[in-house]
Amino acid sequence: MGTMGKGVTDSHRRSSAEPPDEASDDQAPAPPGVTPRQERAIRALLTGATDAEAAAAAGVSRETCNRWRHRNADFIAAMNEARNTLAADFRDGLP
Repeated sequence: MGTMGKGVTDSHRRSSAEPPDEASDDQAPAPPGVTPRQERAIRALLTGATDAEAAAAAGVSRETCNRWRHRNADFIAAMNEARNTLAADFRDGLP
């Protein structure tokens, strides 16, 4: 397995070098500590997606998405920031 170590699969190696998705071109960069996959999950959750749907969008399991939502401080902070930004943008659009 080379220098990657025991237990590291090809999918783990690919995930760090995966190209950004097209939707991220018009989005602000992910906050520090949030991976591109986590950013995709956040965008999906903001549209009302379930954990399973957000996980599919991010290419991870539902359990991983749920763990991010409840136990990952960077993910939680980014999710809260995104919600606040969305709410502010909505309020700014009101007459």
